[in-house]
Amino acid sequence: EYNLSVVESPKIEAIIFESPTLSVNSSEVKPTLITLLDKAITTNSDFPVSALLFCKEGVVPGVNIEVSDWTKGLCGERVAISKAISYGLTDFDSMSLHTLKGEFSSPCGACRQVIHEHMPDNEINFYHADGTLSTHYTSDLLPFSFTSKSLAK
Repeated sequence: EYNLSVVESPKIEAIIFESPTLSVNSSEVKPTLITLLDKAITTNSDFPVSALLFCKEGVVPGVNIEVSDWTKGLCGERVAISKAISYGLTDFDSMSLHTLKGEFSSPCGACRQVIHEHMPDNEINFYHADGTLSTHYTSDLLPFSFTSKSLAK
C-alpha cells in the first residue's frame, strides 16, 4: 500500500563524519561571515548572526537557529562552540561575529557565559552592521563572572 522498501545502511560505527572546519585566511573573515548570514534561520526576528570560531585545527562556523519559542533557539556563537566540542576540538584561539542589524554586535548573556567558560581570555572580533570592527576580550564581556570551575565535586 505504501510502496515501502528496505534499504541497508552502514552501522553507525562505520560512518565517518567530515571535519566541521573551514580554511579561512584573515582577508576572508568578513566575506565568510557575510556569506554565512544567509544560512541563519531567523523566521521570527529577521536578525541573522554568524560566527567563526578559530581553533588550532581550523575555523568552525555557526549561525543562529530560531524556533517559535525564543528560549529554545540557538545563537551562532553557541552553535560554533558546540559543533567544535562535539568533534573533539577544544583549543580555541578567537571568535569573530557578524550581524546585519543593530547598533552594536554583541553576544547575548547566555553566549557570554558559554564563551567565557570555553575561551576565558580570548579575543572576540565584532563586525558591526555599520561596517566597523571592534575587538574585545571575553573576560571583559562578563566581568565578575562565575564559572563551572567553582563547582568542584
